Amino acid sequence: MKLQIENLDYGYTKRVIGRSLNFSVDAGEILCVLGPNGSGKTTLFRTLLGLLPTHGGKIVLEQKSLVDWPRTRLAKAIGYVPQAHAAYFAFSVREIVLMGRTAHIGIFSLPSESDKRMAEDSLKTLGIAQLADKPYTEISGGERQLTLIARALAQGSQLLIMDEPTASLDFGNQIRVLRQFAALAATGIGIVFSTHDPDHALNYADRVLMLKDGGLLQCGRPDEVVTGDNLQQLYGVKVAVESIAESHPRHARRRRTCVPLAD
Repeated sequence: MKLQIENLDYGYTKRVIGRSLNFSVDAGEILCVLGPNGSGKTTLFRTLLGLLPTHGGKIVLEQKSLVDWPRTRLAKAIGYVPQAHAAYFAFSVREIVLMGRTAHIGIFSLPSESDKRMAEDSLKTLGIAQLADKPYTEISGGERQLTLIARALAQGSQLLIMDEPTASLDFGNQIRVLRQFAALAATGIGIVFSTHDPDHALNYADRVLMLKDGGLLQCGRPDEVVTGDNLQQLYGVKVAVESIAESHPRHARRRRTCVPLAD
């Protein structure tokens, strides 16, 4: 499922946040969005989901304008993981994940055995099956984030949009989730995610989009885009992008990492 953004102006009713964005996401591609706080990442994602109207330009999904997609079809096509999620009701983790199947279930119907299997498989994929019966209100922030990602997987969408999906996770769970992105992309699912860690962009994305003040600073392959100069423009701090050796029993390779520099 291909997503194309053409000369997009986006924002709120009386305020334009970003202008003239052009980029695309192919099936099976991972696009990482980098940008400082207030750069328009969340507003862009809400616009891509059809939750906010555009101020200009087009969003095209599978060669069809987003405004022409029926809401029920769009809910099946695109899965969303929000930046944060307040817990008010004590649904179980399993029930939260099963809610990802809502778009596939009739108004007066109950989840089928197939729906339940997809929810269970998503829990196992994210490594949180042991939390299935726990109240969502009683698990940690990181566990809630993994639950929301599992819910998006259960939705069965061909495009996933995730707003800082690793923000609440410890280091181990960050790596597990990022590796899962690669596995999902290998099945043809397109992934758009934002992060404040440029190392995630360097090592797990196919392409990187840099947003600054709502505008496009750079978009391209990680090795072309994630450079010290671009990161300094983006975040206002000096950064060196270093290459480090990664030992392996069968092969040796080098991995790049971002290192802040003293002024």
